Amino acid sequence: EDKAVWMLSSGLKTVEWTGGTSANLGASKTSGAYYTRYRNAVLVGAGNQLYRLNVTDGSIWANWPMATTGNIVSLPVEWRTFVYFGMDTGKLYAVNATTNVFRANWPVLLDTAASTPKPSQIAFDALSGHVYFATSEGRVYKFATE
Repeated sequence: EDKAVWMLSSGLKTVEWTGGTSANLGASKTSGAYYTRYRNAVLVGAGNQLYRLNVTDGSIWANWPMATTGNIVSLPVEWRTFVYFGMDTGKLYAVNATTNVFRANWPVLLDTAASTPKPSQIAFDALSGHVYFATSEGRVYKFATE
């Protein structure tokens, strides 16, 4: 099973790089990949690891990946200082994008501990500064990022 992150050229759709440790992120499932223009990098969750990959060559940034306590199931999204993502524990996390330190008063529990967020069901509104997160129970939550 191929667990690598592949970058495709937009015009020719040819492989430009594969990323991760030995071109392998080591997890059977990955979250969606999110391009962050603030750092010119790609964020991707693989199992219980959050990766930041260099868009030029696919290498893993220094001090990454970041280990978490559960599997990352949503698309990681970065806004200003923090990276937001959901885990299979039913919690929404916010981590400082530079220091990898969890934000104060986070994580936020969605519904109950048994709640499992749907993969890739996270959205960000840059105009209002809110993160929206959908759960497998059919609920949508709105959180202020500031």
